Amino acid sequence: MGWIVYNKDGQTQRCIVNKLEYNGEFMGACSVNITVTSASPIDFEIGDYLIYREERFEINYDPTELKQAAKNTYGEAFKYENIVFNSLADELTRCRFLDYVESDNLVHYSSLPVFSFYAENISALAERIQVNLDRIYKNEKKWTVTVHPEYVNISNKNISVNNINVWNALALVNSEFGSNFIIRGRTITIGTSGIAVGNLFSYGKGNGLYSIQKTAETDQDIITRLRAYGSTRNMPLRYYNKLSNSSSDNYLPNNMAVDNLMLPDFPEKTLDPYIDSPNVSELGIREGSVYFDGSGDLEEIYPSMEGMTAGQLEAAGINISLDAGDNGNLDEVADAEQLTDDGTMDEIEEDENIPPFTITLKDIGFDINDYLTSETATISMKNGMCGGREFEITKCEKQGNKYVLTCNRDYDEGLKLYFPYQGYNIKKGDKFVLLNIDMPDVYIQASSQKLFSKAKEYLSKNDYVRYSYEPKVDEIFMARHPDLHDSIKEGDLMLFEDDDLNINGSIIIDSLIIKEGFTLIPTYDIILRNDKVVGTLEKIQNQIDSISGGQGGGGLTTQQIQSIIKSFGDKLFLRKDKSDSTNYLLRLLGGATIEKGLVVRIPKQTPATSQSGIVEEDENLIIEEDEDAVMEIAESSGELSFGELSNVNSSVDTAPVGSLPVKGENEWSYVAPSLFSGSIDEDNMLIPVFDKRIQQMVFVPISVIKGSVTPPSSGFPYTFSFALV
Repeated sequence: MGWIVYNKDGQTQRCIVNKLEYNGEFMGACSVNITVTSASPIDFEIGDYLIYREERFEINYDPTELKQAAKNTYGEAFKYENIVFNSLADELTRCRFLDYVESDNLVHYSSLPVFSFYAENISALAERIQVNLDRIYKNEKKWTVTVHPEYVNISNKNISVNNINVWNALALVNSEFGSNFIIRGRTITIGTSGIAVGNLFSYGKGNGLYSIQKTAETDQDIITRLRAYGSTRNMPLRYYNKLSNSSSDNYLPNNMAVDNLMLPDFPEKTLDPYIDSPNVSELGIREGSVYFDGSGDLEEIYPSMEGMTAGQLEAAGINISLDAGDNGNLDEVADAEQLTDDGTMDEIEEDENIPPFTITLKDIGFDINDYLTSETATISMKNGMCGGREFEITKCEKQGNKYVLTCNRDYDEGLKLYFPYQGYNIKKGDKFVLLNIDMPDVYIQASSQKLFSKAKEYLSKNDYVRYSYEPKVDEIFMARHPDLHDSIKEGDLMLFEDDDLNINGSIIIDSLIIKEGFTLIPTYDIILRNDKVVGTLEKIQNQIDSISGGQGGGGLTTQQIQSIIKSFGDKLFLRKDKSDSTNYLLRLLGGATIEKGLVVRIPKQTPATSQSGIVEEDENLIIEEDEDAVMEIAESSGELSFGELSNVNSSVDTAPVGSLPVKGENEWSYVAPSLFSGSIDEDNMLIPVFDKRIQQMVFVPISVIKGSVTPPSSGFPYTFSFALV
């Protein structure tokens, strides 16, 4: 088999190659490498391409040319070694990620390469990636960016961009939102890895694998005892130092200072709170610490309004008053002043102050005035038209069962506009949190529980030995399953099982190498890993931290579950959507209804005693015999009789009880039981018997019976298919 290298418009053939190597890395580079020799120079150019497994790969640089002899004097006079054809994903490195948005989403933009934006969820980032790709790649080169419909992520992110390309922006999917992505052709799917490879692999002949190598990650920092700390934001000064027991004795000694949010048992039950993994007994104590303070990749956890409900406050003994029919979500705006200016403030004189605006909150269980600090109290909007923006609170007044905040407007230096303004107002139901205030105890306890939950999730991803697996794929097996060769891709889930290695499940294909043309059939090098460390694209050094979920979390989409069920199910279950078979006994203990006929096949050599279990029919069983089978054929979904079959005389339906079916030249008929009244010709009258030596039914003259009702005790190889009377 050969692959043709074309020029970029497909009109000229550069050469034909018979060997190539495919290299793919999940969330990273994907390329095809070839080496070409020629008697004369080949004018390779950027944009030349070949098609491999229905995917286009292009040259994106001028290949190195080695001249070894004069032109046309030697078949390998010119050598082009290890030419790299990149997948279409390389186009993402050539497109800058600029500040553009969808034309109809009413979000401001600047078109600059340095900007920041607020992403209420991962779709906001995906939309910006799509818009930037649409600037360059159109028509047949158009890219499609989708977020998997089952991916759920409500993280609110403020993202800063400083002169990056779209590939780097796509990497934010993982670094900012902890999500995976996979690229097939010009389609980017965010929020999932690939689907399950359509086969369940295992070790052994005919099972797809020659061997399996299991390797522990040597640089892994295993943790079985975790100490976790939150942020200092919104924590009252020396909060924990002021806590005391029923005897008014402080829990903390005076010389112990703790400013960060702590785990729930601190300090009432212990001054050293930690979480032990279930694996601590097996792996021993391996200590680790983590800060959820926003300084690294982990989110900042601090006492806030986020997620607080009226029910939680009431459970803590705090009574609040809400309007009838309120949903009880206390982190939602009750109302806000709707501004009508254009945000430019051109009419404001230089010495005049920008007029403030008001936001009305529900009864949140405390008066902000009682929890002010030396910093200016701030309300931070988490979604809506002002999502990601913060507004200083200058006054808080209690009015009925509401709190009315007077706030300064926020000036956007890039847009030269004051927010909110007409068209970009805060609305009822918009989410918010309060910053730079000392939160009440109930909110601190709630955030402490959140810290505990996030710490457990972190521990579950780091409390086990991570392994990579290198399965040696049976090339002959793959050659017999060309659909697997054509579809397998890095990022897909490889299903394999091995009782000795205690493996039975799906593991992500981290890297895939396919070599073709070097041997008679393609060979495969596969590395499986459920925790990804780095992904690179040609000419791009970019860290993509880890596959979302790992062993301790994550989830599978419906498509992945369906593909896994199909692969495992093909081995374990009978299909109901197409013909299928099993080598094992199938028992239908509750009975069976067969509307369109039953086919039963038995070998010619099957003993008569075995056949009798099939031939003993009831009124609903219809049988017909062909050259090697006994089978039932139903011509319609209704009930059929023996005589209604196309090659059976209809008179059989009225035959006397005890009649036997008889095959004639053109059709089946019957012989009725009757007493024989003529003379007996013992040599010419035959009866059917079963010969155990040749395992077949044969006819023998009745003379061999010699008038006895039982066969001779020895030397008689036949058994009768009926009882002698």
